[in-house]
Amino acid sequence: MVDAAALLDLARSRPATLGAGRLICIDGPAGSGKTTLAAAVAALEPGARVIHMDDLYEGWHGLSKVAAQLGDLLRPLADGRPGSYRRYDWHVGRFVETVVVEPVPLLVIEGVGSGARAVADVVSALAWVEAPWPERLRRGLERDGEAMRPEWEQWQVDEAALFGREETRGRADVIIDTSPRVTTMLAPSGDQYEISGGGYRAVVTESGAALRVLEYAGRPLVDGFGADEMSPGGRGQLLMPWPNRIRDGAYSFDGHDHQLALTEPSHRNASHGLVRWVAWSLEEHTAHS
Repeated sequence: MVDAAALLDLARSRPATLGAGRLICIDGPAGSGKTTLAAAVAALEPGARVIHMDDLYEGWHGLSKVAAQLGDLLRPLADGRPGSYRRYDWHVGRFVETVVVEPVPLLVIEGVGSGARAVADVVSALAWVEAPWPERLRRGLERDGEAMRPEWEQWQVDEAALFGREETRGRADVIIDTSPRVTTMLAPSGDQYEISGGGYRAVVTESGAALRVLEYAGRPLVDGFGADEMSPGGRGQLLMPWPNRIRDGAYSFDGHDHQLALTEPSHRNASHGLVRWVAWSLEEHTAHS
């Protein structure tokens, strides 16, 4: 388990990126424990400041703009000048003020999308924090109430698409699982489930339920990927409930209109279903099935 002190030591071992200061980004799905880790890190560094991405999102549908918002905040700080961001008030449903961020020895940004590739050059250390979806949903509803279940479920879809585009987990310096059952660093694609029989061997990953390995008598039968990789190019992933692309990411089902996060913004489409980056939960595992 990577603790706050180890994460801070990692950032300190690297060159300053925000003028004379350093930046730690703590990314990962909602409800995984990013806020707790950010507070623990900041408590170890006098003068540190924590920024929560919840203050930057434009409500439940604000993930598409986070990279640009982070750029506006961080580029001035990288030059040694104050940065700023607009704070969103979830109760009134709009941006209410501009918050100025002065240069500090350590800036910690936590939240979904904080590890955006567009600002990777100014990140001193990137941590990925995760936990199984049922546990994260439980934590979220405990905080927000059962009435927010539809928003949490849609958020899971949107954040999975964002993480797929950004390949955030695969770029992280450290991976931390906060579920009670795990206390160690994991492979980028999560738990690995191996089965074998009759000369065949297969490995399925927790992330995306992807078929990472399928071989017979040691001979590969699919073009898989390594244990130290995330699935590249959709290899082995389940593309459900649709493959290919939905124009503008908009569709109607059972009398309801839905708007998906755009996985290819330049082409205005959402691709390959809802579950390819979701952490799947194991129900049963034997040596052969």
